[in-house]
Amino acid sequence: MPAGWPPLYHLYRMGGRLAALVLRRRLTSKHLAEGGPPDRVRERFGHAGRPRPDGKVIWLHAVSVGEVLSVLDLAGVLAETAHVVLTTTSVTSAALVADRLPGGVTHQFAPVDTVPSVRRFLAHWRPDLMVLTESETWPVTLSEVHRRGIPVALVNARMSEKSAADWLRRAPRVARAALSRIALIRAQDQASAARFRRLGAADGRVEVGGTLKAAAERLPVDEGARTAAAAWAAGRPVWLAASTHEGEEETILCL
Repeated sequence: MPAGWPPLYHLYRMGGRLAALVLRRRLTSKHLAEGGPPDRVRERFGHAGRPRPDGKVIWLHAVSVGEVLSVLDLAGVLAETAHVVLTTTSVTSAALVADRLPGGVTHQFAPVDTVPSVRRFLAHWRPDLMVLTESETWPVTLSEVHRRGIPVALVNARMSEKSAADWLRRAPRVARAALSRIALIRAQDQASAARFRRLGAADGRVEVGGTLKAAAERLPVDEGARTAAAAWAAGRPVWLAASTHEGEEETILCL
């Protein structure tokens, strides 16, 4: 039996409804500023950009670029038994997977964690299973998915000590209620598994399965560019700044 939602959750749920207009404007502005397709911003509010295929559907959700790349192999395996809807939140991650999606996998932008958006998404796609990655435990989404009887798995799951402490200090009952609606948590390591249990996940639902990033296939490489870079380095130590954001490269070059 899942734990009941505390008053704080209901305030959060209501706040999402009240702030819907402001949220829509901000997300739309951010989406367009990042170069996202104008016709796809509606997906963030649950409006589907593709028709639902016949048969079973699995909703697979990832956030960061690293997470998305790590789940592509998993998406391909899942697509052998059902159509997979892979959702991400950023324009960057969407562009990254555009040419790398396995057969049987459709990309959509993830609906924001508000009741109308999540319900629209679920009403259209009607997933038979939801697979989350790392630490994506959005309360409204989990509540609505559970309400429809859709099982949820959290894979490649991680929970830092800081994140666990924040949950315990600010919203321990929300964390317990959210985690009690996840049927399986497959943690990256023993430390993360222990933190999920401390936050309220049932011991029998938490396993340790390692990280998907380590198991993922190597990314495609331009051998010509790699050879040229190796020749330029000529055996000297190399410092790599990866996954940088706008403006950070200039700062790094000044160090």
